[in-house]
Amino acid sequence: MNFKKIMAAVAAMSLVACAAAIPASASAEGATVEIDQVEIDLDELKAMNYEVPINIVLTENAGINAFAFGVGVEEGCSFTVDMDVQEVMMAVEAAKSSDAEFAWVNGANARTYKKSDMIICGIVVKVPETAAVGDQFDITYAAQDQEGKKHIWGDTTTKADYVAAGSADAVDGWIKITGVPTTEATTTTEETTTTTESETTTTESETTTTESETTTTTESSETTTTTTTTGTGTATSTTPGTGSPATGTTDVLPIVGVAAAAAILGGVAIVAKKKED
Repeated sequence: MNFKKIMAAVAAMSLVACAAAIPASASAEGATVEIDQVEIDLDELKAMNYEVPINIVLTENAGINAFAFGVGVEEGCSFTVDMDVQEVMMAVEAAKSSDAEFAWVNGANARTYKKSDMIICGIVVKVPETAAVGDQFDITYAAQDQEGKKHIWGDTTTKADYVAAGSADAVDGWIKITGVPTTEATTTTEETTTTTESETTTTESETTTTESETTTTTESSETTTTTTTTGTGTATSTTPGTGSPATGTTDVLPIVGVAAAAAILGGVAIVAKKKED
């Protein structure tokens, strides 16, 4: 029986099993598939070109001859399917979807396969090159494909349908990046604003105006003018006072000797004394 005929039989089995009674022993044991959970050092990841091999393992097997399930990686990752690591004694194929982030895996055998802890298939996950220490990239088990077709785990020979019985279990996987985080030195410049409050003091100065009274006393000098008339004409003689102008005081002293001499010589002596106030 070729693979397509086996899968057609598996599909028919799944529909019949939904209505059939499930044996208690088969439903109690069931099947469990686990996806690897891997921690990898960032330097090692870089050396591997950011590609991490992941195994999908059948860890519990009560007896199956048909299975189908999906596997997907989170956005930003991609993967390829690796059949070279397969250990189960079944014909297995994986159909990748067009978005490169999902695959539907099928397996079938004419006889029941009961061995546990066997690798169903492998995938090679490529994580983003921006991966950093502490990042985790999830790899998820899918119970249905992108068209809504549900997963299958069962044994057609015993009419066991572990999905219908609720004993088909799955464990999601992940890739976690480890290592020493790169610390970027960050220099923070704090801008300090200093506000200086200046106090303005207004000083009212009182201006005192002193009025000084200056008294200037000017005394006119007394000038003595003597006019002498003789037979030939008139002679006038002016004698200034002897006071000191610097002191503002003028003393006028009559020159008696001159007047007397004029009277003797000329006959008529006219003495004019003028005082300017």
